[in-house]
Amino acid sequence: MSRDIKVVHFLEATLFTEAFINSFEKTSSDITFYIINNGFLDREYMKKDNVKLFDMDDNNERSLIINSINKNETKVAVFHVLNAVKMEIILSLRKDIRKIWCLWGNDFYDTNYYYPFKLYEKFNLAFFEKDKSIVRKIYNRPEFKTLIFNTLKHINTLGIKSKLLTKLNNHFALDRYFFIKENIDYISYIVPKEKKILSKIFPGKVFCHLYSDPDLPQFHHFKENNDNIAQGNNILLAHSAAETNNHLDCLEILKSCNLSTQKIISPLSYGGSKEYIGEVIQKGKEYFGERFVPLTERLSLEEYSKILSSCSVAMMNQRRQQAGGNLFHLIGSGIKVYLNKENGFYDYFVENGIKVFDITVFKNNFEVEQDLKSNSKKLRELYSEEHFQNQINISLQNL
Repeated sequence: MSRDIKVVHFLEATLFTEAFINSFEKTSSDITFYIINNGFLDREYMKKDNVKLFDMDDNNERSLIINSINKNETKVAVFHVLNAVKMEIILSLRKDIRKIWCLWGNDFYDTNYYYPFKLYEKFNLAFFEKDKSIVRKIYNRPEFKTLIFNTLKHINTLGIKSKLLTKLNNHFALDRYFFIKENIDYISYIVPKEKKILSKIFPGKVFCHLYSDPDLPQFHHFKENNDNIAQGNNILLAHSAAETNNHLDCLEILKSCNLSTQKIISPLSYGGSKEYIGEVIQKGKEYFGERFVPLTERLSLEEYSKILSSCSVAMMNQRRQQAGGNLFHLIGSGIKVYLNKENGFYDYFVENGIKVFDITVFKNNFEVEQDLKSNSKKLRELYSEEHFQNQINISLQNL
């Protein structure tokens, strides 16, 4: 298969942008990366010849770029995270350009009525619903959202047009659903569970697994530390302050355990509201006193790795696919990882021989089991160069 076809990528400037550029540069000899301006552009990669600014505030420059893409031999356009900006760009491109949506997470789980997720466990849900009315509680149920979506979907098939329907389509993500159905050709998933779900929602789409390059930084830890087994005795509670980590439910699980000297270390420097972070800290201190250690300041990778080395157990209670890079780091460190079974990473790891544990049967056992030594090897086999190249071939097939 030819790798000299013209490919363009659209992505925001984030901590991961340079890694994705380095990864996908290997996939074609004619590739350009357009970085959407979000005020985070002071990076060395912007000096590369094949990296260009796509400034949404500069209409003239934006039009020139789109016209250039449409006039040249561009075959594929890859969109990292699907948001309103990317959707606007997609509509301006030639129809025959293959459009690939590289799903990240929030662009599927957080703004989704066509497959609404139950994101919270019992105690987190109670916290968020404590001041909500009965109507609001019913409205937030996934089953009710599905009913609304399917009803509106049927109404749209009748050809009815109205300002109210337009507003409802926007609010309940019908417009997003129809957009993906009509304008996206390929979908790149993070875990196979997402492929299984999305293939039912969008039959006929082609699926690939592009965020699987073993040279991406999230895989470096297990690549470079083949025999690194955690020696500490502390417990890591989640990776951030994001409410979807279900910290409050984890604290209830830990409260029922016979903990002695173990510290519970909880990174809370980003991702959650001030009110939620305050609740987590209050409950942690109430249950465990000074042994609950909230990390409210950003840490360097070196500092974070040092803290990880003091832990032998990690509780990752997300019901959705989330924190993949952190999971690879933890598993590569030989840490015993407890996952929510609803998380797509749980089945993916178990089916491929990677030892992770069901958080609902969390045990007061902090010894790192010997068979965890095989986890790094299994991860290297799962995220191999061969697998990555095969997925690239899928995305470029028939061109």
